[in-house]
Amino acid sequence: MKIMHIEARYNKKITLPDEFINNIPKKVMFFTTVQYMDSLESMKQQLIDANIDVSLSSPRHTKYKGQILGCSNRLIKGFEGDFVFVGDGEFHPKALLLQNKSRVYAFDPKTEIQKVFDHQDAEKLRKKVKGAFTKFIMSKSIGVLITTKPGQYKERIADKLVEKFPDKKFYFFLDNTHNFNGLNDFPFIDCFVNTMCERIGYDDMDVQNMSIINAEDIFDIENGLFD
Repeated sequence: MKIMHIEARYNKKITLPDEFINNIPKKVMFFTTVQYMDSLESMKQQLIDANIDVSLSSPRHTKYKGQILGCSNRLIKGFEGDFVFVGDGEFHPKALLLQNKSRVYAFDPKTEIQKVFDHQDAEKLRKKVKGAFTKFIMSKSIGVLITTKPGQYKERIADKLVEKFPDKKFYFFLDNTHNFNGLNDFPFIDCFVNTMCERIGYDDMDVQNMSIINAEDIFDIENGLFD
C-alpha cells in the first residue's frame, strides 16, 4: 500500500501583534510548525522591520528552515539568543527548552495567547524527566513502546536499551497506534519506555496513571545533557 503524506496548511495569513513583537529581544531564532509555514517569511519580515536579528534553523527530521517538530528537542549549537515560536499549545516550546538555555517567546495564532517560557519552566520539565528516569533505573520490568509508523519506528534504540541495561527484563509492545489505557492490562510492568513521538513521554506522563520516559532522554541523562 502506498502512503502519501499531505501537508495541511493554515489558509489565513498570520500577522504578529505589535505587543508581542515589542516584548521580543533583539536576537532570536524563529520556529513554527508546518501548517503555518506559508506565513513564515512575512512574520520573519515583521521582526526584521522591528530591528530584530532573526535566524532560522533546520532541526532533525524537518523539511523546511524554521520548521519545528516535537522531536526538535536537541541542543542548537552555535546560537546565543532566545527563541520565537508561533504555533498551537505548549509542547513544542517546552521541547526547545529542554537542552537549550534560552527563553521561548510563544504566540498562538488561533487563540492569540502570548506566553514566555523561561528557565523555571525548563527546570520543571527536567525534574519530571529526571523523576521518570529514577523510576526507570529502579524498575526491573520495562515495557518498551514501539510503533510501525514510518519515521517513528526505532527498533535500534530498543536494542540499545537491552544492551545498556542487561539487568532489566524488557517487554516489547509493537503496534501502529497504541491504546494507552490498554497498557494498564499489564500490571507487572514497572515502567514504560517510549520510542515514538517525544510528546508521549512529556505530555502523557501527566495524564496516564503510569511511569513513561522517552528512550532518548535515558541516554541524554546518562551522558550528562540534563545537568
